[in-house]
Amino acid sequence: MCSPDTDEIVLWVDRGEEEDEIATKCPALLGLPALSARFDDLWLEITRGGALTRIDYGGGDADRAETLAALAEVLRLDFELHNCKDSQGNSDAAFLPLPRTDWEMLERDYPAEVARLFTPAMATLKIFR
Repeated sequence: MCSPDTDEIVLWVDRGEEEDEIATKCPALLGLPALSARFDDLWLEITRGGALTRIDYGGGDADRAETLAALAEVLRLDFELHNCKDSQGNSDAAFLPLPRTDWEMLERDYPAEVARLFTPAMATLKIFR
């Protein structure tokens, strides 16, 4: 059995990474060609299938947790983006984007392990602060 390289299935996010890079790396992992992103210091726009999501950073610095939460929202009909808790505290944080049905199966079959190892991507994550 051949196991995939983690770089083929895990979204690695570096503290200093540009927001549009984060937003475009994830769809590349998932094979979603219809997603694009534009970043300015004050906002990020993510477009998927013609629908535009804009994240305003309110005059402050871009916030990776907000970016990841917005990306999770853009993907949410088909996919879920979860943080791998064991990667917290490193310069890179790992996120696992999977189809919703895969997360539902994992949460049903391995609820304690999923709760211990993963947390959904949301704006309140304190990973990069």
